[in-house]
Amino acid sequence: MTTSRDTVHRPGARSRSFAHPALSLTPAELAGAVAGGPGQVRSPSRRAAKHPGRTSWPAPRIETTVDFPAVYEAAADGLLLRPYRVADVPSLVTNARDPSTRAFMASSPADPSTGGMLEWVRDNGSRPPAEPGRAGYAVADPATDELLAGAVVHRHRHRDSAELGFWVCADVRDRGVGTRVVRALGELCFARGIHRVELVIRTGDGPSRHLAEATGFRRGARLREVPPRPGAGFGTDPGRPDGELWVRVRPGA
Repeated sequence: MTTSRDTVHRPGARSRSFAHPALSLTPAELAGAVAGGPGQVRSPSRRAAKHPGRTSWPAPRIETTVDFPAVYEAAADGLLLRPYRVADVPSLVTNARDPSTRAFMASSPADPSTGGMLEWVRDNGSRPPAEPGRAGYAVADPATDELLAGAVVHRHRHRDSAELGFWVCADVRDRGVGTRVVRALGELCFARGIHRVELVIRTGDGPSRHLAEATGFRRGARLREVPPRPGAGFGTDPGRPDGELWVRVRPGA
């Protein structure tokens, strides 16, 4: 017979009773309460009390923080990742108006004029990022400080991964800058313990697909109607085009 209270009696002593936590559980709760082998029994948790009969729970989400540097020199790729500067404004204006650049960007500047870009550079240089897991960089030539590209890393807070974004100045696209940028961003993430990096490439963006293959990415999945960031359109297309997810995993992982 099973009871929720055991009685202990010793000769010459008064009887006393005590509650046994395991014996107050249903069979399903008992199966979920045992941990670490025989003899180790946990009392029912508050979650078990609220959800009787449930024996399994999702693993807790683990949030990790990654401190991206303000300046990063990718010596192997001949690049300097740094904050945007006022001297970058003329190049930013030119490329913000470039149809090839705008066609495949997840979002484009609201005001690509000199004044608008100057305000954008000053704001981005003086305020901390609104998203703790986001790092944005101007990509420059270490020798001349010429602006070559733009890059961003979006850290996924509850996953050991990050999404990479980039654009390349129109006048340097024949110099392999995009390949070097993506490779440098990947190494930056891997050096900080991130397990995998991702590229979301819009369907029809052949150059980016070739770049992903050249830098060790593998196509993971086709994405239907890729949503842009809140409040932004996907380049010049106001709709939600399809895309592809490309993935690269940290070497040796």
